Amino acid sequence: MMKKPIKLIMTDLDGTLLTDDKKVTERTREAIRKVKKQGVLFGIATGRAIEPVQILSKQWQIDDLIDVYIGYNGSQYYDVKEDYYESTDLLPGSCMEEIMDHLRKNNADCEFMIYLSKDFLVYTSGVTPEVERVARNNFFEIRVCDMKEFVRGKEYEKLLATCHKDYMPALMKIADTLPKNGYRVCTSTPNLMEFMDPVVSKTYGIEKVCRHRGFE
Repeated sequence: MMKKPIKLIMTDLDGTLLTDDKKVTERTREAIRKVKKQGVLFGIATGRAIEPVQILSKQWQIDDLIDVYIGYNGSQYYDVKEDYYESTDLLPGSCMEEIMDHLRKNNADCEFMIYLSKDFLVYTSGVTPEVERVARNNFFEIRVCDMKEFVRGKEYEKLLATCHKDYMPALMKIADTLPKNGYRVCTSTPNLMEFMDPVVSKTYGIEKVCRHRGFE
């Protein structure tokens, strides 16, 4: 039985593409160049938004090597060569209101955030060192607002709750009591909890690429 040729290689960032000091080595860049010479597409699949990663890819000196980006754990897809973009499976505002109400009623010590990555903005219920870190790492400007009013009647890729890392176990216990009607919960860093559509995952995002490109 003949092996099918490799058509696509996708990588995450932290602990895979990047070193411990958040850099891409020349050895890694050369490996990417070699597979691309064989006609293999190369891309990044991350929980971050695509737009900040595009800026970082220039700093890592790999922006000219990337064919596709998957962002927001699979909601966002951008095909560089075809200049094709889509953002799907968004979380309804009603779900986000339910989450925020539940966490606040249980006295959760956290702040909520929504990214508007195309505008490089993060909307938040309050400014903390954790919110400032997120904004700095993603090149976002901070906007404080009434988050329930902000999401009402709208849809976004995900809702985020941020807290001090020592409080995260307590926040996880509160989140475990959520009804989880139409969304799933995960923690992406010691300070960050994310709520998104249940179908969204990096695997799901990669499947988008394969369908769009006509790969089996």
